[in-house]
Amino acid sequence: MRTPIFDASVGVNVPDEILRGHSHPGEQTVGGELRLSYEMIVTLIGPGFAISPITPEKQTVAEGSPTVWQWQIEAKQEGLRELEATLFALITIDAANPARQRINSYSQKVNVSVKPQTWAEWLKSVRDEVDAVRR
Repeated sequence: MRTPIFDASVGVNVPDEILRGHSHPGEQTVGGELRLSYEMIVTLIGPGFAISPITPEKQTVAEGSPTVWQWQIEAKQEGLRELEATLFALITIDAANPARQRINSYSQKVNVSVKPQTWAEWLKSVRDEVDAVRR
């Protein structure tokens, strides 16, 4: 079973179909317009989920090209859960300490059903944990 990936894409003068290019048929997407800056931070939180970033939290936004944030998510608890992506613009007032300006948040409720692991999945997870300790 593959671990779900959560994407957030923004762009200046980028067509919607390109911004949505990372989504697959049947996946939920949320779109909208918002203010951007040349440096952005996007965070993802969700109680009941293990969330691991794939891309850096802070990225540069260039005109004409999409900027994409990605996280691997794994459900840890069953029931109705919520994921929230928050976008921040970095405002440079003091070059040494740029300030975060919250732009917007997007929430998505997810009904989670956690299936029990098979013996093979359990053995693989134990092996992965032992390998991580050895490194």
